[in-house]
Amino acid sequence: MAAGLIRAFMGDGTGRQATAAYLRPGNTLGLVHLAGRRYPVAFQAITDSRLIVIGNDRARQLHSAHAALGWATIEELSASYLNDLETELASYAFGSLRQRLAGHLLALTADHNDTAPPVHLGVLVTAVGSSREVISRTLTPLTADHTLRIDTSGVTITNRHQLRDHANID
Repeated sequence: MAAGLIRAFMGDGTGRQATAAYLRPGNTLGLVHLAGRRYPVAFQAITDSRLIVIGNDRARQLHSAHAALGWATIEELSASYLNDLETELASYAFGSLRQRLAGHLLALTADHNDTAPPVHLGVLVTAVGSSREVISRTLTPLTADHTLRIDTSGVTITNRHQLRDHANID
């Protein structure tokens, strides 16, 4: 990926979705297809994005000719994909909705730090696979302690450090 922010997600066929990872420049998409594997993962561009596309045949040729590229691919799969999936699985299994929302807000705004634009409530609803009412109710206490601001433009992080605490991120 050359530029942008892309969300990798899975759906249940009824419209509900769960985010698996957020991909940024330097991340790759579709590596598992080189091995002939198929997973029920879809991708959504969150911001304007640019991809560098290499067909499977050409990618296989490059891997055959350059052993270091094959090793880099293995490292990318283990460090990026598996780590992201393990983190999301643990979050869904053991984390509260507040922790998951805080984590998604931090991931969606990671490239901006303290100048992050507001995140539309609908993006958060889709990211965690919940309803607008539940998301609003869960975020309300975070506005009371001045971690977030919610208005018609969306959800704005006002205290990133405090939000990291809510997400339990070290």
